Amino acid sequence: MTSPSSDSGPAMAYAGSWLAEAGRRISTATVPGSLEFLLACYFLGSTPVSGLSRETRQLSASWLEENRGRLGQTPVQAAIGYGLADASTGTQAIARSMLVSGLRRLMNRNPFTDRLTFAYDLPQVVGIGLAAQALAADLPEFSEWFADILQDDRLQPSGRFQALLYQHVHALLFWSVI
Repeated sequence: MTSPSSDSGPAMAYAGSWLAEAGRRISTATVPGSLEFLLACYFLGSTPVSGLSRETRQLSASWLEENRGRLGQTPVQAAIGYGLADASTGTQAIARSMLVSGLRRLMNRNPFTDRLTFAYDLPQVVGIGLAAQALAADLPEFSEWFADILQDDRLQPSGRFQALLYQHVHALLFWSVI
């Protein structure tokens, strides 16, 4: 997949400026593990935005250790998923080993107990989708389980944007970079 050229039209220019502005607003809340920050960085990709450096996106060994006791919580699993999507993260092996057990526990939960579940929280859905993609070879049953959730009739998107993100995450589960 290639990135669009800079002359790809007004729609891309508008989207790029919107993303850059969103990045500037969110850069004021850059705390380790912030899902809103990590989601913005994920969509911004390599778009340069002041205050959003590669270092602020990465998982640190200290953050992983501080959150070791919270691995059963989906926000922590999602944050690790975003970290695993960053190929330069130096803590890949530690994060992967920590995440496998957390995702196995997640598969035992009912994701439709209420509307407060992770399945309705877009930053968590994207992060957990990235975690599933990163661990597809180690835990293929998780990708299948998560894909079933994303296609379940009980998961009713609140709007087109949410439906689009569910489709995006579903595609992540079965798409790999060659």
